[in-house]
Amino acid sequence: MKSFLVPGIFILWGMYNILSQFAHPYYSLLVYAVFLCIGIYLGTKLYQNNYRFFVKNGAVYRAKNYLPFYIILVNFVIKYSLNIYMYTDPEAINRLSFNVLYTAISGTTVGLFFGGILITYRYVTNQRGSLRG
Repeated sequence: MKSFLVPGIFILWGMYNILSQFAHPYYSLLVYAVFLCIGIYLGTKLYQNNYRFFVKNGAVYRAKNYLPFYIILVNFVIKYSLNIYMYTDPEAINRLSFNVLYTAISGTTVGLFFGGILITYRYVTNQRGSLRG
């Protein structure tokens, strides 16, 4: 459940801007969905090669990995910069190009998190099957 905290925050942050402020919410939602799928694909590839798991006392643990931290940090810096730009140039929310850029970045980063969650879920599911016999 804790795995959904950060993606949930980024989803709410992105959806709030898309639905309440952007001039092109339908295009933005479409771009968000497309880049969410791309992000999930990229996330599964990234995490598949970088996540290591181990089982201790029947529980599955993920070995220390800084990849999610770097993704959070880069996402925060980019989205913070875009939000500053959005508030310093009020016309940005009316431009389709800005709407697409913002939602593409938002969708991709949320997808990266879900890719990591998917890899963890796959591993846990496989381990449960092998632990049962």
